[in-house]
Amino acid sequence: MITFFRSLLAMSICVACLHASAAAQSEMTYKEYEDQLSQVQQREKSAKEEIAIEQGKVESNKQQIAELTQKLSDIQKEKLALLGITDADVAAIESDISAIKNDLDQLLAISPEDLAKRKKDIAVEESKVAAVKAKPAAYLWKIADEVKGLDQLVDQVKSRLQLAAAPVAAAPSEKQNTYTVKLDPQNRECLSRIAGYGNVFGDEAKWPYLYRANQSLIDKKYSSFKGRKGDACKYTRAADLIFPGQVLDIPR
Repeated sequence: MITFFRSLLAMSICVACLHASAAAQSEMTYKEYEDQLSQVQQREKSAKEEIAIEQGKVESNKQQIAELTQKLSDIQKEKLALLGITDADVAAIESDISAIKNDLDQLLAISPEDLAKRKKDIAVEESKVAAVKAKPAAYLWKIADEVKGLDQLVDQVKSRLQLAAAPVAAAPSEKQNTYTVKLDPQNRECLSRIAGYGNVFGDEAKWPYLYRANQSLIDKKYSSFKGRKGDACKYTRAADLIFPGQVLDIPR
C-alpha cells in the first residue's frame, strides 16, 4: 500500500512539472512573438525612411534634369541668336528638307528608263539642296545631318539614272558589224564587256575575236600610249587598252 501511495505521489509530481513546463513554454513563445513583431516594425520603419530618402533623391534628380534642360534650351537660343537664326528659320528649313526628301524618294521609286525622262526634275532637286545648304540654319548639327542625307539620296538617284544609260542587249536581228567605243568614266568599256553586248556576241569570253579583228588598230594605239612616260606599267597587253571613239570591226 505504501508503495502504491509513493507511485501515486511521484505521478502527481510529474504531472505538476509538465504543467509548469508547458506554461513556461507558452510564455517564451509569446515573448518571441513580441520580439519578432518589434523587429518587423523596426524594419518597416527603416524601409519607410529609406523610401523617403530615395524619393528625395528622385525629386532632386528631376530638378537637376529640368535645370539642365533649361540651360540647354538657353544655349541653343544663344547659338541661334549668334548665327542670326530664328525658330521660324529652323522650322522652315526642316519643312524644305522634308519636301525635298519626299521628291527624291519618289524619283527613286520609278524605273531607270522613266527617270531618264525626268533629268530636269533631278536638276531641280539638286538646286533645292544647294539652296538649303546656303541657309545659315544648315550649319546646325541636326540640320547638317539631314542635309547630308539629302546628298546621299541625290547620289542614289544619279546612280539609278546611270542604269538607263547602260548598253541594252539588242535582238539578234539588230546585230551590227561595227561598234564605236563609248566614253563612260563610271563603267569603262573593254573588249570583254563589248563582246558581252547582245548586239555584238552576247558572250564576254569571245573578246579575242574582237582583238584579232582589230589587232592592227589596237596595237598601234597601244604602242603610242606605252611610249609615254609613266604609262607603261598601267597596261601590260595591247588588248587591255582601247579608247573612246575607236570603231571596232565585229567579225561575223
